Amino acid sequence: MPKGPTVAELEERKRQLAYQFWEEEGRPAGRSEVHWQRACLALAPAAASPAKKASAVAAPKATAAKVKPPAKAVSSRSKAR
Repeated sequence: MPKGPTVAELEERKRQLAYQFWEEEGRPAGRSEVHWQRACLALAPAAASPAKKASAVAAPKATAAKVKPPAKAVSSRSKAR
């Protein structure tokens, strides 16, 4: 009966994967916890479906907040005309 990886092997694989995520994101500072969590999710037991695993590994998308331009100020002079 084949056995899974040892704890040490799994930890090493998590380190390698987290490092890979860090490099793919351009080596940002202060995101080690995010990369580690993504690696843990990616290597979670087969209980997760392949679709869930793929989304866990995908890099988070940067979303820019949509900001509405300020409303035009209406002066009392322009209303009177």
